[in-house]
Amino acid sequence: MKRKQKIRYWAILFLLVIVAAAAAFFREKPMIKQENNPQITFISATFEKDGSTYDADIPGEEISQQLNDALTSLFLEAKIRNRFFLPPQNYTVSENSVYFTIKVSLEQADTLSMLVNLCNLPSYNSAQFGDTHYHISGQEELYEKVYDLLEDTISVYAVKR
Repeated sequence: MKRKQKIRYWAILFLLVIVAAAAAFFREKPMIKQENNPQITFISATFEKDGSTYDADIPGEEISQQLNDALTSLFLEAKIRNRFFLPPQNYTVSENSVYFTIKVSLEQADTLSMLVNLCNLPSYNSAQFGDTHYHISGQEELYEKVYDLLEDTISVYAVKR
């Protein structure tokens, strides 16, 4: 009987350690912070319209301060957490799908940048720092807000593949 109690004690202790480690690993944190002076330095969109695939690339110097501020505001409100699995590395463009990649430069002790990858297919969404991808909490809502901001702009820069 004493041996069963010891095994039960160690099993419970092991489970508690696993739960605590998972809670620490998957905790939410801000996507970006205001003190990092975030600036949108590039926007890329890929989409299909009327059976054709288009790419729209907007360099930083052509991004208005108003658009920069609006996107930055959305990202300041967003939360991220560690991902268990990496997002898919490629995608198929289909009607009603828009794939955004937005580069955000952050000022810190060293220059650092983040890529925000958004799509209406949630498995592709991530905040990416180097090779590390983070899950975006509320990613569907963030995608919709970014899409609303960029819908007209990407049409102007769209180039047929």
